[in-house]
Amino acid sequence: MLTHPNVKHDLIYHDLIYLAQAYTHVDPKVRQDRYEYACGAVAYYALKNIPVFSPIVHWHEVSKRFNLPHDIDFWETQCLSTLSRCTRLHLLQRDNWQASNGVFVELKHALSLSIPVYVITCFNDFANPKLVHTPSIIKKMNSHGKDNSERGPYRDYLKPVDD
Repeated sequence: MLTHPNVKHDLIYHDLIYLAQAYTHVDPKVRQDRYEYACGAVAYYALKNIPVFSPIVHWHEVSKRFNLPHDIDFWETQCLSTLSRCTRLHLLQRDNWQASNGVFVELKHALSLSIPVYVITCFNDFANPKLVHTPSIIKKMNSHGKDNSERGPYRDYLKPVDD
């Protein structure tokens, strides 16, 4: 159970975290699980009084109610427009995140805007996320999967990046 901690944090009021994680999947149960995990993460940040935006939490129910697509091709404008206004990206590394076109597009956009990327591998990491070098994450994503062609229009960006 999450409780309200009386802990100061290093973010100031104009800061906003963009919470990225894999979402798209053919199985609606997997999408629901990813949504619920994102809700837990957002609740954690809210209890810490840390401003956060999760596109999954924001759009999941809307997508279900109005039968909207689940992929980055449809949501890219919404996601990247919001990400452009954020000061940090926190990446939830779970559920095959390396294969996610959406996560890849978000990371690439964060890199292009020099938005720092922090990695969250489990709930324990929320209290102390690790700052990472974004090109090394993209390199890790590139090394995962069978073939770059699986990434459709994003395959051109999947070239090894030296740290």
